Amino acid sequence: MPKEGIEPSLPKEHDFESCASTNSATSAIKQLDEIIDLFNTCKKIVKKMINTNLHIQIPSLCNLMKKADLYLGSGGTSTWERCCLGLPSLVISTGDNQVRQNKYLFKKGVIQYLGSAESVSREKITKALNKFFYKHDNRTMSKKALKITNGSGLELVSREFSN
Repeated sequence: MPKEGIEPSLPKEHDFESCASTNSATSAIKQLDEIIDLFNTCKKIVKKMINTNLHIQIPSLCNLMKKADLYLGSGGTSTWERCCLGLPSLVISTGDNQVRQNKYLFKKGVIQYLGSAESVSREKITKALNKFFYKHDNRTMSKKALKITNGSGLELVSREFSN
C-alpha cells in the first residue's frame, strides 16, 4: 500500500502492455531480451561442440567447477574458488563492485575479462569462446590462477591487491 500523498507508479487499471510503453519498463524488457538472446547464442555454440554442456542458474557451482574445462559468467566471489581450482574463466562483470577485481585479474592473465554486462555483445562472447577453444593456451591461464591462490586465500589476495 503506498504512503498517503504518494501515487503508486502503476495504477490498478494499467495492464502489462500499457506498462511496457513506459521508458523504464521498455528498458527492462529490452535488457531481458538481450540476456535471453545471449543465453540462446551460448546454447547454439555449445550444441556444436563435442562433449560440452552449458549450465545456467544452478544451485551450486562447486561440483561443476571441479569437472569443468571453462567457466563463462559473472566475476563475483566464485572467482577465487575458480582460481584455487585453476579453472580458466571468461568473465563478465554484473555489478560495479566486480569491475576493479576483474580488470586486475585480466592484467595478471588469470581470467579473460570481457567487460561489463551492459557492454558485452553476442559477437564478443562468440569470439572469446572460439579463441578459447581453438587458439588459446588454457594451461597458462590455469597456472596463473593457481599461482595467485594456494590455500592461503586471504593472505594472498590481500598481498596481491596491496601491490
